[in-house]
Amino acid sequence: KELDEALIMLDGTKNKSKLGGNVTYSTSLAAMRAACNTLHISQYRYLNQGKISTIPLPTSDMFAGGSYEDDTMPVQETTIVPYKVASIAEATEILCMIYKKLPEVIREFQGGRRPEIGAMSEYMAPSTDFMDCLDILYETAKRCGYEDKIAFHMDCAFSEIYNSERKTYNYCGKEVDLDEIIGILKAATEKYNFLYIEDPVDENDWEGWVKASKELNRTTLCGDDLTVTNIEYLRRAKEMNACGAFVFKPNQVGTVTEAMAAQKYAVDNGMFSIPSIRAGGVSDDPVADMGVAGGAAAVKLGPPKFGHAVHIINSLLRAEDELKDAKPFDFSPFVKF
Repeated sequence: KELDEALIMLDGTKNKSKLGGNVTYSTSLAAMRAACNTLHISQYRYLNQGKISTIPLPTSDMFAGGSYEDDTMPVQETTIVPYKVASIAEATEILCMIYKKLPEVIREFQGGRRPEIGAMSEYMAPSTDFMDCLDILYETAKRCGYEDKIAFHMDCAFSEIYNSERKTYNYCGKEVDLDEIIGILKAATEKYNFLYIEDPVDENDWEGWVKASKELNRTTLCGDDLTVTNIEYLRRAKEMNACGAFVFKPNQVGTVTEAMAAQKYAVDNGMFSIPSIRAGGVSDDPVADMGVAGGAAAVKLGPPKFGHAVHIINSLLRAEDELKDAKPFDFSPFVKF
């Protein structure tokens, strides 16, 4: 904490523009890891020496679109959340089995054509309509016998298709307004169960977020570009009822201390936290440990295939093994469907 305070003072700006957030976060993280190695304790135990009663659930982005695969669906990711489980091990099994069965169902949808893997190891969306991806995912879960144990998350990332001058969205080549975007998403939430939907409105349109939060009443809105792991933005989001969850990315705010304070504020005020690995990130990301320490709900991952996702899953499994009294995060208070 003292090192982080020194970094904040040395930088002297609100957004780490002098030293750079990546520099301050890397320095902060290195100090934390050095302390953990010296004390021979886990990162989550270093950050929280008290009682830890829950472990965040692993999730998997199964289809990619948006800026990741810009010739497919407009939303960036569709995700499986195995929320009705007794253990992290069971959640992991569900994600692995669905990912293994998924290409079979995609191939059927495509008339026998082989599925394509996207840049982040998710499958490329086989259609510009994200509802097709949800249909495929639900059918896959059903064939695996897990349809009653999962719900969905979707990262819209709609700031990337927003025209600030015209206040419209370029959705599948059509210019649509916020009401049309809300209508599209509302139809999705009425067909399928969504625990949370991320960034469905432009990051600067706070009133639009408030409106969407009221109308999309079968799910919780989750801020990423809106809140950027910043306690002041989270406070504003809470006061305005703009969103009820946020994506936890420590590098956005620049130090471990500030990131954990932002997460604590959110959790203490009835929001839930979704730690996220970074696209193209490394295989020793500490966000799972930071989520365990801070009472996070679920960790946003790619499929259980490549190193960075496997590392996070293994971190959660180790935490489950070590924290004998801790249970998977209970989403029940937040379920709106």
